[in-house]
Amino acid sequence: TPLVTNDGLSLAEGGNAIITNTLLRINDFDSAHSDLVYTVATVPTNGVITLRQVQTGSNVAFIEVTLAQSDTFTQEDIDNGFLRYQHNGTETITDSFEFTAVDETSLTIPQTTFAFTIAPVNDAPRAHGPGAENALGFDGVDDYMEINWTDTSSVATAFPTEFTLQSWFYFN
Repeated sequence: TPLVTNDGLSLAEGGNAIITNTLLRINDFDSAHSDLVYTVATVPTNGVITLRQVQTGSNVAFIEVTLAQSDTFTQEDIDNGFLRYQHNGTETITDSFEFTAVDETSLTIPQTTFAFTIAPVNDAPRAHGPGAENALGFDGVDDYMEINWTDTSSVATAFPTEFTLQSWFYFN
């Protein structure tokens, strides 16, 4: 019977981190780690899992490949630090992917969830006005400006999370 470690991963909103073998590991004492194959059953909805692969040819290089449903990786990939999760920066606090695993003797780990806990980041507010994002043009006749501000992060602050500033400008 294999020993399974599945402790999930915590990271900041918009961050990325390696899924290490202290977080996800199958120890099957009669199989090499290169023979323990994980298959992605479902992909994360708020980020991507990437696998670093060696690209050979005239020059050896590493490339990051985004994993899709049914793609595979091995325990050896995890041991080498080649499996990574990248959060997409949205205001979400959880994500996950599901996998199955097998070895060369047909030992099967049933579909299992690996969870991500996302720590919110207090994003800088974004001001926007109708027709102009970063500059306001005045023609000197009847100029109107409206600025809407919303802080969509879930981090509590002493400031309001939403306000609107409206103003007419008249020039003589």
